[in-house]
Amino acid sequence: MQSVANKPPVSTQSRIPQILLDRFENEWRAMRTANEAAEKPVPPRE
Repeated sequence: MQSVANKPPVSTQSRIPQILLDRFENEWRAMRTANEAAEKPVPPRE
């Protein structure tokens, strides 16, 4: 028996390769981190 609670539907998996999902997630994380860094003042480095 497989747990489907934390997994996307099989139809989505078959249509979208896992590599694309990973790349999209990585790019989204990078954009979000960049936005947060731009919004917050950068502390002076010592």
